[in-house]
Amino acid sequence: MSDNKQTTRSHYLPKTYLKHFLNENSLVMYKKGKNFFKEGITQEQRIHFVFSEEALVNIGVDNGIYNPNIQNISSDDLEGIFQECGENVYDELIKSLELAPENSSIPDDIKRKLCLFMAAMRVRTPQFKSEINDIGEKFYKFIAKMHFGNLSVEEIKKACKNDLKKEVSLNFAKKLKDMAKNQNYKVKFPNAHFIKQALLLLDKNADIFYKMRMNVVKSKRFFVTSDNPVVYFVPKEKTNFYNSARSLMSPYTELFFPLTKNMSVTLNRKLAEEKIMTVNRDIVDIFNYNISYNSFDFIFSPIRMNFLETFIREFQPYPFELSIN
Repeated sequence: MSDNKQTTRSHYLPKTYLKHFLNENSLVMYKKGKNFFKEGITQEQRIHFVFSEEALVNIGVDNGIYNPNIQNISSDDLEGIFQECGENVYDELIKSLELAPENSSIPDDIKRKLCLFMAAMRVRTPQFKSEINDIGEKFYKFIAKMHFGNLSVEEIKKACKNDLKKEVSLNFAKKLKDMAKNQNYKVKFPNAHFIKQALLLLDKNADIFYKMRMNVVKSKRFFVTSDNPVVYFVPKEKTNFYNSARSLMSPYTELFFPLTKNMSVTLNRKLAEEKIMTVNRDIVDIFNYNISYNSFDFIFSPIRMNFLETFIREFQPYPFELSIN
C-alpha cells in the first residue's frame, strides 16, 4: 500500500504498448469522440501527430481514472497491478513472436502471458469504465422503475419519512414516481465501482481468453489500434436470443487485438491449429475495420490512412449499447 498521494494522470494505454505502433518515430491519433464534434472544432483539429516515443507520455491518459478515493490506496497501486499483468514483459513477448518461424505453434507460456495482458487492456480503459457504469445505471433505473411503479404516491411519501427521515409533500412524491417511471435522471457511481469490477474480471477474462483458439497474424501492412484495443463481438449473422452481440462466451465470438503495427492477435472457438502466420491485405483490413469501428474516443495509426478520415468527418459512436426492457 502507498500513502494517500495520488497520481493525477494515469495511463490506460501504456507507453510500452503504444510505442510498438510508431512508424519512423511518429504516430497519428484520430480524435473521433463526441466531444471533438462540438461547434468550432475543425476536421483537421481532430488529427494529432506524435513525433517521438517520449511524446507518448501525453497519449492514452485519463485524469484520476484509477483513483479509488480510498485511504491508503493510490492510482499508482492500480497502475502497478496492470503493469504486472504483462506490461513489464511486453517487449520480450513481442520480440519472441517476431522471431518465431512462419506457421510455428504458439508456445503455451506466451499464450498465457498474452491472454493476461489482453485481459488487463480490456478492463483498464475509459470505455470499460463507461460500460460498467452504464450497465449499473440501467439496472438501477430498471429496479427503481419496478419498485416505485408498485407504490402509490402516499406510500412513497411514507417511505421517504421512514427510510430517509425526510418529510416530503405529495406533489414531490408524485415527481419522484414520475421521474422513476420516465427514467429521466442520472446515476453517478464512485470510481471504486469501476475499479472493483476491473479487478474482479481481470483473471476471469484472462482465463476465458486462454480457453479460446489463438492465432498471431503478421503483415508488412500496418495495423491500427485504439483506446478500446480488445474488440470482441458475435457477428450479426450469428446473433440471436442465445448469442447476443456482446457475448464473450458464445461459440461464435470473435476477438481482435493489435499487438504492434505489423502484428495482431485473433481469438475464436473454431477447431483449428493455433499458430503464427502471415496474412494478406484483406485480413489486415478486417482487423483495422473492427478495431476502428469499436474504438471509443481515439484511433491510433502508424500512418495517416484514407479509411480513417471517415471518423473525423462525421461522428460515429461506439456501436454497442445495453438496453433493459
